[in-house]
Amino acid sequence: METGPDTLTDEQKTWEAKGLALLESGDLEGFFAKPIPPRPAPLWAEMNGPQSGHQGGRQELIYSDSISRSDIEMSLVVIPNSLLDRTIDFDEWRLYWKEPYPGAKKEVMRANGALYIERSVRTNVTRTTFLIWRQENPRFFITARELAYWISKGVLRLG
Repeated sequence: METGPDTLTDEQKTWEAKGLALLESGDLEGFFAKPIPPRPAPLWAEMNGPQSGHQGGRQELIYSDSISRSDIEMSLVVIPNSLLDRTIDFDEWRLYWKEPYPGAKKEVMRANGALYIERSVRTNVTRTTFLIWRQENPRFFITARELAYWISKGVLRLG
């Protein structure tokens, strides 16, 4: 991503001007002692809808059972799409992701770990063994992409 002078924020322009002034005055120690440059939040940090990257955290959902024609209330931790994006750094995600409620970051990180374990098991065992494992380890999470899919199919709706 290119950042030219037109795309810099006022804070970044001020930081850059101070750096140039220190260099022009010959104060290299002052230049190298400057804090790291301020960076704007990444674009993915602004995504909040289920279609573009749910904000994440625990979500009350209603499952519409077509056989019994009843609604079942459930609570699942939604893993936001931004966390699953392999191009971002995990530390960057932890820095910029806004918790919708206190403790959400811990819940989402735990759910993300469980998702990677599930994916590892699924790729290393037979389908039958995976289904047995899945019964012994029920999911307490859902990805934002899966949530958007099941909402569009009418199977789940927000509680």
